[in-house]
Amino acid sequence: MKRRKPVILNKGDVIKTNPQKGYWGCAIVLDVQEHNDEFQPLCLVAVTDFVSREDFSFEQVPIEKLSILNIDRSVRVGKGIYCDDGKEICIEIHCRKMNSGQEVIACIDSFPFELPEITYKVGYGKGDGYPLCGPITEGLGFQAVIAWRKANEKEAFMLDVEGTRQITENVLRR
Repeated sequence: MKRRKPVILNKGDVIKTNPQKGYWGCAIVLDVQEHNDEFQPLCLVAVTDFVSREDFSFEQVPIEKLSILNIDRSVRVGKGIYCDDGKEICIEIHCRKMNSGQEVIACIDSFPFELPEITYKVGYGKGDGYPLCGPITEGLGFQAVIAWRKANEKEAFMLDVEGTRQITENVLRR
């Protein structure tokens, strides 16, 4: 099998994601940073709220309506007990070199949304920096699929959540 040449991401690149079979989305590179004493070249990637159940081309993306995804997180705090952990903006710090198989489908000159603070400070996406995620993986954009399923496939989504929570409880019980 021929190995793909890595793509070096640039500011404004629109990445088509496919984090789960049957779901596609897009992410946008907000900023790039060259190599420094601490890190290899990095970029800030925003997961957008766009989700499609079919593969798509750039022309089918409603660019002017895109926004950076904000999600509600919950955390397990005890046996079968989950609590709200607040809103998180879905911006991640990644390596600029992309080997994951996703495709850059366009490069835009201006963003259709207001940019948050551009920082490479590592944090949790809650105003204190962004998660340091390393290389881009096939899972880029999974948060958008979760948010979309939560809104559009409520029953199936909740069954999946309950199943996952039960598996977690079983593992922790052992």
